Amino acid sequence: MSGRLVGWFESLRADVTFGLRQLKKRKLTSVVAIMSLALGIGACTSAFRLIDALLLRPLPVTAPERLHVVLRQGVGWDGKPSTDEFCEYALFQRIPAR
Repeated sequence: MSGRLVGWFESLRADVTFGLRQLKKRKLTSVVAIMSLALGIGACTSAFRLIDALLLRPLPVTAPERLHVVLRQGVGWDGKPSTDEFCEYALFQRIPAR
């Protein structure tokens, strides 16, 4: 088992040495590749952090089962019934408590 592990490390060392030599030869291509990787990793990380903060974590409230959605129902400009999820705070204050 240890012979295979030593062989794997030797192969890894040879690959890393070859890669570093290639990076030194083609500097502009290397810089472009490294910057592309850095931008891609940064974009994925920030997108995951945003999704994690907004969608994956539980709500920071004591009783989330008591939360309600405030909807406004009415007739739209085209005469059809419509539902609006946007509600101003002043309108929310005028809703009677139940």
